[in-house]
Amino acid sequence: MNENNQCYLADFGTAQEWITHSTVVGTFPLPPELKSCSLYDGRAADVFSFGIFLFELLPKKAYIRPDDLTTITNTFKEIAPLNEFNRIYEELIESCLQPKPEDRPSAIAIKSKLLECFVESEKKPCFTCEKNIRKCRFQPCKHKIICQSCYDALAKNENGKAECVICRKIIDRWTEDENNQSYQEQF
Repeated sequence: MNENNQCYLADFGTAQEWITHSTVVGTFPLPPELKSCSLYDGRAADVFSFGIFLFELLPKKAYIRPDDLTTITNTFKEIAPLNEFNRIYEELIESCLQPKPEDRPSAIAIKSKLLECFVESEKKPCFTCEKNIRKCRFQPCKHKIICQSCYDALAKNENGKAECVICRKIIDRWTEDENNQSYQEQF
């Protein structure tokens, strides 16, 4: 993916059909239509392979070889429920790995979902509950690490003020902004 969020795929020519041996050589798992030796749409097969690629990038505790769709489905169950921030990504993988080629998304739909994933990845979960989006930028220290519910639950001192959990400065107030960085430089 380049700086303009354009994703490039390359066909390295590793999948070949040997007429004399009637074997298909390539990376597994192969799309179901290739395994059945029926006619196939190369674009749909590429989408399936891209789904395998996305699966390989999915955060997992250990490497899981995607030998077949059952393994992939079981992996989703093992790591599920994925946090809300991976939900769109998981849905994209599942759509690319549909057994029927006609049920797989187009390249345009994949690009749209990847952009949606990118936007979602910019949102950062609360350090405390990991369920809600960070909302409260502490003043004066400028840390933004928790949601409003967790801020409301912070222990307060005798003056009714809470401390930043990172720098331990007293929080005078919190503000809301569009910047999702944990720390915002003071200018």
